[in-house]
Amino acid sequence: MAAYIDSSIALRLILDDPGAQRVRAWWRTARTAGEDIYSSKLVQVEMARVLQREELSLALSMPVLSSLWLIDIDDDVIRTASSISTGKHLRSLDAIHLGTASLLAPDGVTVVTHDDRMKAVAETLGLSVLDPTE
Repeated sequence: MAAYIDSSIALRLILDDPGAQRVRAWWRTARTAGEDIYSSKLVQVEMARVLQREELSLALSMPVLSSLWLIDIDDDVIRTASSISTGKHLRSLDAIHLGTASLLAPDGVTVVTHDDRMKAVAETLGLSVLDPTE
């Protein structure tokens, strides 16, 4: 099965945020098992914004980004993200992530996130969810 990560996971691979050690252990296990790991190209922007805010080198993100299958934000993603209607508050960028993950779902994908709202909405959409920090 494939995994789809958002920035709450991608950033824990390079920063010492709470849960980072568990995220790194999950990442090593998934990579060793040959699991395909996806994200939206949006994760590049999200990582850059945090690294710049923290006054860290953007180069820190390159090992993670180069290991991901990055999905374009195309018309299908926009349509899918725009149509998510769960009755729960969903931020626009999270909708893009979930729209992207939803398009991968027919092939089997687990949404890997530490964001509680993302987890709740992903489950409502019928997607498998994993939070490696738990």
